[in-house]
Amino acid sequence: MNLNKLNIQDNCLSFNGDKYGIKKVKSYQVCPGVDCTEYKIKRDKTKDLAVVNIMPGCSTPLQLVKEGDLTVESSIVGNGCLYVRKANGGTNIYEFTGNQYVQTELGLKAQSTSFSALVEIGDVIQWRANPNSTLVFMEICTPPYKDGRFENITETDERFFSFIEA
Repeated sequence: MNLNKLNIQDNCLSFNGDKYGIKKVKSYQVCPGVDCTEYKIKRDKTKDLAVVNIMPGCSTPLQLVKEGDLTVESSIVGNGCLYVRKANGGTNIYEFTGNQYVQTELGLKAQSTSFSALVEIGDVIQWRANPNSTLVFMEICTPPYKDGRFENITETDERFFSFIEA
């Protein structure tokens, strides 16, 4: 699967060379400074889409991926980072500056102008906007998102520090 060919404009999603019509389902606040808009994909009940807007200096909750066959994360615009603590213990850090990103994985850096990442069950993820920039990303879930797909890891959870210190 070529994850770098993922794009959204108006009421259309382009994914791996295929175009899908989308329809807004609802918008809500995930946490302070983070808003999400969910979309269903017309004529494809196997997946759905969320577009998330993060205000400057804010971040999504630290989340453990618990369910799902396929979860694709892709930046749209802005400056910030995606941290992925892999289930196997490795860590990937994706840094975004405008339309460019730098991936740091096991001490190696790669630079590109497009970005999408596959996250898997057992991975822990967090998106963070830089202090002076918003960050907008999208997430495609197969099967469609339902409560329980992600588990928020909070500071009161004994696992919290093992994830952020890695």
